Amino acid sequence: MTPRLPSLALTAVLLATFPLYAEVKEDFEVSRDVQRESAEQENLTCALVEEPGKAENHVFKMEWTAHGGTHVGANLVGTGPVLIEEAGKYKITARVNLEQVDSECNALALRILDGTGNETFQIYAPLENLGEPGWQEMSWEVDTEHFDTEKTPSWGQQVNGVVDMPARLLGFAIGFRDWKTKGGTILIDDISVTKID
Repeated sequence: MTPRLPSLALTAVLLATFPLYAEVKEDFEVSRDVQRESAEQENLTCALVEEPGKAENHVFKMEWTAHGGTHVGANLVGTGPVLIEEAGKYKITARVNLEQVDSECNALALRILDGTGNETFQIYAPLENLGEPGWQEMSWEVDTEHFDTEKTPSWGQQVNGVVDMPARLLGFAIGFRDWKTKGGTILIDDISVTKID
């Protein structure tokens, strides 16, 4: 017996409810420079590097030594890739490797730069499964129309709490509990964006 295919109406409902895939906006295969957020973060090195054991794939790497401080942060140099082209609510995901991240690290922040280039927004996601081998997925939710500036800081030359389009990837920061870290390494890859209805 030949299996029946779903009706076009049902297919349309399913596609609207469950997006087929998240669109990869950045895979770090384009050569870009990465810099520490400030010269004072001498304990941090950052770059786009080949993934260990997978030479054909490049990843965003942040590596830091033991020191006191609230966080380390690194940004792409120049114009980063567009993540969000129009206002709305989005889920942004990334593959992360936390094998060399210890329990004093509490959150990974995604940094986006708005369309004017004058305001940076930092969205936090808690870190889980620290020290676990392999890659895992992390996600951040961004609502550009109802941005909560009390939970999500922004800074820059023209701070108004409005995410002007298009919003671009700027970089990442990792926060430390109790103002100290034993050192660690995080790898980040495949930044994907899905619009949430």
